[in-house]
Formats: sequence, C-alpha cells, structure tokens
Amino acid sequence: VVRLIGVSCNRSAINATVRWTVGGNERITEVLGGNGYYCSNDRNLILSLGSATAAELLQVRWSDGTIDEFRNVEADRQYIIRQGMPLTDDGIR
Repeated sequence: VVRLIGVSCNRSAINATVRWTVGGNERITEVLGGNGYYCSNDRNLILSLGSATAAELLQVRWSDGTIDEFRNVEADRQYIIRQGMPLTDDGIR
C-alpha cells in the first residue's frame, strides 16, 4: 500500500501515476479525485505483487511531471511517498 503526498504539485497527488515492476512485468495505476457528486476515492493505492517479496522498481510520475524512483521495495508494507523525498515505511504491516 502506498500513500502519495505532493510537495510541488497538489498535496493529494491527484493525477499522479505509479508504475511498478515485478518479475519483469510492469503495472500502472493512477491517483484519482472524486468521480461523482460528493464522492471521493481512497487515496491509498494497493499495489499487487503476487507472490513476489519485492517490486524491482517503483516509479511515481507526479502531476507536475517530476519523477521519483525506488528500487527493491518490499512487499506487505505500507509506505508514504512524499514528492522528492526518500520512501518512508509507515510501520504498519
């Protein structure tokens, strides 16, 4: 699970895309805003790694075009990713 926090772009990281690579296969998801009147989507992104113990690469493309990359990101953890800063494990498993 990852939670994105924008610094130089919008704090909610709306329209940021996350790509991750597991076993040579790339997957992608996006942080969405509300999708209806008085609606809001959960800002936590759940990234599937299957039976893998880590993602080889995790890339965040922020809405302002900047990119952060992290390698060997362990599975079964919750992370906070602040734009332009190191990956932070929030301690929840």
